Amino acid sequence: MQILSLMVAAYGAVVATCLGYLTYRRERHRVRLRFRLEAGDGPPGLAIYIVNLGLRAVTIRRGVFFWNGHEGHFGPDFRRSGEFPARLSDGDELRLWIAIDDVVGKPDGLTVEDTTGREHHQQFSPAFVEQLALFRQWLADATTQTS
Repeated sequence: MQILSLMVAAYGAVVATCLGYLTYRRERHRVRLRFRLEAGDGPPGLAIYIVNLGLRAVTIRRGVFFWNGHEGHFGPDFRRSGEFPARLSDGDELRLWIAIDDVVGKPDGLTVEDTTGREHHQQFSPAFVEQLALFRQWLADATTQTS
C-alpha cells in the first residue's frame, strides 16, 4: 500500500513539474533572427527576418543593433519608415532590408529589443562573416569595373 501511495505521489510530482515548465515556456517571448545577403534587382543588402516563435505576441521596440565585440552600432532608423514598433503574433515574421553600405564595420552579430526590454541576439557564424567580407569585395570590384 505504501508503494502505491509513493508511486501516485511521484506521478503527481512529475505531472506538476511538466505542466509548470509548459506554462513557463508559453509565457516566454521567443524570437529568432535569421539573415541573408541579397543582390537582386535593387541595390545589394542584408535581409533580416525577425520571427516570433513564442505563443505570446511580442512587440519589437526598435530597429536592428549590430555589434562587434564590445562596440555596437545601430543600423538604419526604421522608426521613420513606420515599421517600428512592430507587433508580431505567434508565428509572424517581419522582414527588414538594410543596404550593405549601412552595415557598419565588421559585425559579429545583431540584436533586436522587445518592449519588455529583453534583447534577442544572433551571432554571425565565421562563415557568414567571411561571406559578408567577400560580398563587399565583390561589390567594390564590380563598382570599379563599371567606372
